Amino acid sequence: MAVQTNEKLDLLKYLIFIRGKLQHLSIELLTMGKDPAKVDAVEKKLAVQINKLRAKVMDEWQGNASQILSELQDLNEKAQAKIREMRNAVDKTQALSDFLGILDKGLALVADVLV
Repeated sequence: MAVQTNEKLDLLKYLIFIRGKLQHLSIELLTMGKDPAKVDAVEKKLAVQINKLRAKVMDEWQGNASQILSELQDLNEKAQAKIREMRNAVDKTQALSDFLGILDKGLALVADVLV
């Protein structure tokens, strides 16, 4: 089933939104005295995926954009919970690791769209 152009745009908008959240998290980590390098690396990977998707926006995507968007929104909710946990966590490294694991799942989902 081909993904409609408006669904493509919705997916891109959401990925750009997530990228902004990553940039915000990077700043928060800096203010907490933590190294944001891992978050910055994920943000850069996402930026590459966004640029690839933007280039393909007029091409036919295979798959179901609504399902992908729903899964990404679910991952975002989990990521937001991890951010809240990280603010209060004693073990901030583990909380950050959990957060990055969620982001990796999201990036894998996006990468599948490109295939």
